[in-house]
Amino acid sequence: MNWIGLVAATGVAVIVLAGGAQAANAPASLELGQSCVTLPTPPALLETSSKYDQSDRTRSVLSAMTAAGRESVLAPIRAAVKGLYSGVQASGDYGCAIRTLTNWAEANALGDMRSEDAFLSRDRLVSEIVLLLVAADRDGALAPADRDAMAGWLGAIAASTMEFYEYRAGPVSKVNNHRYWAGLAVGSIGYLLGDTAMIDWATESFRLGVCQVDARGYLPLELKRGSEALNYHVYALRPLLAFAALAEANGDAVSGLCDGGLARLSVATRGALADPQGFAQLAGTSQARLPRETAYPAQLRLAAFGF
Repeated sequence: MNWIGLVAATGVAVIVLAGGAQAANAPASLELGQSCVTLPTPPALLETSSKYDQSDRTRSVLSAMTAAGRESVLAPIRAAVKGLYSGVQASGDYGCAIRTLTNWAEANALGDMRSEDAFLSRDRLVSEIVLLLVAADRDGALAPADRDAMAGWLGAIAASTMEFYEYRAGPVSKVNNHRYWAGLAVGSIGYLLGDTAMIDWATESFRLGVCQVDARGYLPLELKRGSEALNYHVYALRPLLAFAALAEANGDAVSGLCDGGLARLSVATRGALADPQGFAQLAGTSQARLPRETAYPAQLRLAAFGF
């Protein structure tokens, strides 16, 4: 499965799905012709704590108390989600992934979040899961019965996500990068299930992001993240670009909202990646190394958006 980024006239990349080619570096255990590989089912209940030292106002210093424990919980879940994509790449079809996700739905995987950090962590995981289903749907590989089997699970996740951000999330998390990932998660579910209320909420989440972009093209809340400012600009940009692509693929023009805030953010972030030293001066400190792009599935990597 390959994702090709096409740069629209607005300067914003729009993602379209191309046919499935076998990945050259697919794990041997997922080679063509083999049966489905069993992936661990994510837990229903999560109760994690932030990886950052809460006494640090920039939220850029890892907490020795919580970071390792949090990673031990989330790493296997991320690996399982990555395994879904690996299986599709290796086999050239979505069958194993869909069957696995049906099992996850029956187990209510990621359905019971017991802490703020758990909610915040779930959004990206759900985005990646549902974008795979959206791709399967676009390729005609998702049967109505499969969608129906997952509708209750995904709908409940979307409902609890919206409720959390509306009533319980902290004042910064309501409007920063976390909200944009929540918008992508809920919007992906909304488009998959044809739920206009979810799509409307996701569009408002997108609007909250792009309307904060300043005249220079930066997100003020992410500039406050100290050594992680560039990381969080890139992290915030991904779901905004992905939601714009998803919305416009469904006939909803959103890229031009707020006087082209998304295009300005894209240009500024591209410039910051090309000149990290200049961005470090803007942020007031040297910047941490960015995570590898391979930490994301292909359709969420910067290359998919023309970077």
